[in-house]
Amino acid sequence: MSEHPGRFRVGAALLALLGVVGLYAFLQSPYFAITEVRVEGAATIDPDSLIERAQIRLGDNVLHVDLHAVASRLASHPRIQHAAVVRRLPGALIISITEYEPVAVLELQEGRVGVAVDGKRVPLAAGEEEHLPAVAGVPEDVLPLALRVSALLPGAVRREMAAIGFDDEAGLWLMTRSGTRILVGDQEDLERKLAIVAELVEAGRWRLIDVRYPRSPVVRTQ
Repeated sequence: MSEHPGRFRVGAALLALLGVVGLYAFLQSPYFAITEVRVEGAATIDPDSLIERAQIRLGDNVLHVDLHAVASRLASHPRIQHAAVVRRLPGALIISITEYEPVAVLELQEGRVGVAVDGKRVPLAAGEEEHLPAVAGVPEDVLPLALRVSALLPGAVRREMAAIGFDDEAGLWLMTRSGTRILVGDQEDLERKLAIVAELVEAGRWRLIDVRYPRSPVVRTQ
């Protein structure tokens, strides 16, 4: 009788070991092979190039993928602001990215480059430069204001802007592609100023729009 408990424990241990081995074998099985990689949020970047950068291969075990390492490789792309990777068992990986949105163009020695509202320099996609204002002659300490101005403009209005500049007398100014000069001044009441600018630009063509004092904006016709 005293031998029965020992036999029972040995049997239970063997069953547990078989269960662990079976579970391990199942987790290594083709059931968890990567069969799909989906990219979400890519606006200007080719999804296939992102999968290549992520170093993900179809057929690899989805459970062996280091999600943090994959996200870090993706985030090293100069156009990507944020990247995340999640598993969808049994065999899918979902890549979600947020791209930097350039709001202006900077002229550098190495060429023209896009710049996001936070000052991050980003490569431009084909045709993107044509719809962004060029920043010229803006002091470094005024550059954040220039970028914020461009970011706050509605997309359709921003595409009408050819340049953002600065001078000591007028402060920050904009120039439309049709030749309208827009005086913005400083950051005081900025959102109100730009709301007026958007309304006037959409309403017609002007020679000058002065919103430095938004309670009494000044316009001059062509």
